[in-house]
Amino acid sequence: MITKLHSHYLQFLAQNCNILLLSNKSYEAFNNVQTFFASGSQRNMEDAELENINITLMENKFDIVLLDTTDNVVQAKRFHKALSLYSDRIVVLSIINEHIDNNVIDLIKISDNILFDTFTFEELKDKLVQILSVFYTIISIGRREVNLKLGSSNVNVLGSFLDFYEGSSLFIVDELIELNQRLKAGELSKELLTEIGQKILEIGEIFSKHTLLIGVSPTFKDFGNFLIELDFSTLKPSGLKGFDYLSDIINDCNKNLMDMFVDRIFQDIHLFEYSLENNIEFMKNKLFSDETEDNSKLDFF
Repeated sequence: MITKLHSHYLQFLAQNCNILLLSNKSYEAFNNVQTFFASGSQRNMEDAELENINITLMENKFDIVLLDTTDNVVQAKRFHKALSLYSDRIVVLSIINEHIDNNVIDLIKISDNILFDTFTFEELKDKLVQILSVFYTIISIGRREVNLKLGSSNVNVLGSFLDFYEGSSLFIVDELIELNQRLKAGELSKELLTEIGQKILEIGEIFSKHTLLIGVSPTFKDFGNFLIELDFSTLKPSGLKGFDYLSDIINDCNKNLMDMFVDRIFQDIHLFEYSLENNIEFMKNKLFSDETEDNSKLDFF
C-alpha cells in the first residue's frame, strides 16, 4: 500500500506523464509538483476554455487532470463531462472544499479521487503517487507480457539471481532518488558525490555476480570511483553544467534497475553498456570543457 514514506518516488513515476490543473486559482502545491512531470499546465475554467478543451487535451496528451470545483461546481461538472467524453483514460482528481452540496456529491461520485482545497504539497504528492502507481503497475505488466511473448529466455536464466538481489536493488534505487533530489536542488559537495559514487559501486558489485551481466560491472565501478575521487579544484565554473547530466545518468540507472529486478524486462546488455559508457563520457566532456569548446558532435543517449 502506498504511504507518505513512498512519496519521493513521484519523480520516477511522473517523469513520462503530463498533468493539467483546471482552475481560476493558483495552488502553490501544484506549482511545485508539476516540475516532476514531463509537462504540467494550468488552464482557467471559462466558457472559452471549455469550448476548446478537446484541442487542449489533444495537443498535450494529459494523463491526470486536477479539476477545481470550489469556484463554480456547475461549471466543473461541465468540464468533467467534456473530459469523460474525450477519453475515459484520463484520471480526474477533483478539488473540493468543506461546503459540500448535492452538486459536489455528484462530482465526488464520478471523480477518480478527491482533494480538499487546503491540500499541502505532501498531500498532493501522496495522491499522485497512488494514482501513478496504478499506471506503472499496468504498464509494467503489459511490458512484461510482451517481453515474455517475444521469447526472452533471460527471465528464466536470471530468475534466482533477480529474486536474490531484488531487495538490494530497490534499496539502491531508493537511496539514489533521494541523492538525486539533493543534486537537483542545487547541492554540490564532495560528500554528495561520494555518496552517489558508493551507490554506483554497489550496482557494479551486484552486476558482477552473474556471468550474463558481469561485462557492464567495470563501467559502474570505474564511474563510481571517478565520482568519489573527483577533485572539484580541477573544474571550471563552465564545467558545472556536467552535473545536470549526472542527474540524467542516475535516472537511467534507476529505470534499468527497476526494469530488470522488478519488472523482469531486459535490453541487450551490450547496448546497455554502450549507452552507459557514452553517457558517462558525455558528462565528463561537459565537466572538463570550456564554454568555447564545440561539443556539437556529442550525443547524449
